[in-house]
Amino acid sequence: MGDIETDWVELVRGVRQGCTLSPLLFNLYTEELTHRVKRVGKGIPVGDEKLSILLYADDVVIMAESSEDLQECLNAVHTYARDFKVRFSSEKSQVLVINEPAEVNEEWNIGQTVIKRTKEYKYLGIKINELGCEGCKDEKVAKANQWWGRLGSAAKFRANKYDVVRCLWKGVGVPAVMYATGVLNWTERDFDKLEVVQNRIGRVAVGPASWQELKH
Repeated sequence: MGDIETDWVELVRGVRQGCTLSPLLFNLYTEELTHRVKRVGKGIPVGDEKLSILLYADDVVIMAESSEDLQECLNAVHTYARDFKVRFSSEKSQVLVINEPAEVNEEWNIGQTVIKRTKEYKYLGIKINELGCEGCKDEKVAKANQWWGRLGSAAKFRANKYDVVRCLWKGVGVPAVMYATGVLNWTERDFDKLEVVQNRIGRVAVGPASWQELKH
């Protein structure tokens, strides 16, 4: 076979809104960013490897063990942005420092774009602060308590309150409370808090006396 000639392709029309091809093309476009950041060799140790980047659609997370390592990774992000004509917003891009003193460098850079430090960050629905995910776990427990109050109101005027409470809790409440809990570091004490709320909801469904009988 002879040599294959290559040339630039001129695009005159993009994909339609909602087209399933759109995320695939975007993933191909951002794949080079992954390779460039990984080649820096920095990141968070996970087993025998280092995790340096998370990508979900246009949400990008860069991870490093130190301020200096993070800046090296951001330099790689800058070269990608320059070569592929990508812009990173200084308003939407922030740095969260976990378990480190306040004197850690307060500013980082992607080229000429200054990235400042924040005290809280939300990624895919999970809030992370300077202490990790403790705040998010507290929110899960608070949301479970909210469902306890709602289900108590729903059960007051229902003849078949057991079925009503059980269906609402299992079908709507549990999915809402447990969403994304798999990525949080739960302790036995954390689970005990959720179990207390679930016991309260059980008493709402069957009544205090019947609940004791079911437990025994």
